[in-house]
Amino acid sequence: MYTMNTEHISLRQSMQTDPEKNDNKNREFERFTVTYNAGYCCATEEMLLPCRIVDISQGGSRIELFAKHALTAGSTIELYIEIPGLSRRVVASFRCLWTHPAEDAENDGGSLIGGCFIDLNPEDRKILLSHAHARAA
Repeated sequence: MYTMNTEHISLRQSMQTDPEKNDNKNREFERFTVTYNAGYCCATEEMLLPCRIVDISQGGSRIELFAKHALTAGSTIELYIEIPGLSRRVVASFRCLWTHPAEDAENDGGSLIGGCFIDLNPEDRKILLSHAHARAA
């Protein structure tokens, strides 16, 4: 089980207040631009809602939500990530550190969230990162 202590989360929160102003030199881990289809649910929902992973690093990810859903900083969701060529979904618990309305006209009412993985199997983390790294090369 991968966990992050409160001090680290606070540091990441302060770094993530405006994703457009943060570049990779401020990041703890290398970030890879990806497009992974995924689904998510939170404690208040039983239904899996669609989303898309738009970038990923060892510590977390930026995710585009398509549905109008009230996620706030501190919310925890379960992610079900589809990796091309993998016969199963990668499952991870994810804590939202920031959220912004989507600027994409096609995603009216959706949002962009950033956060950290709080529970991700080490083997699944390796699969995610090696796949993302291979796509970036």
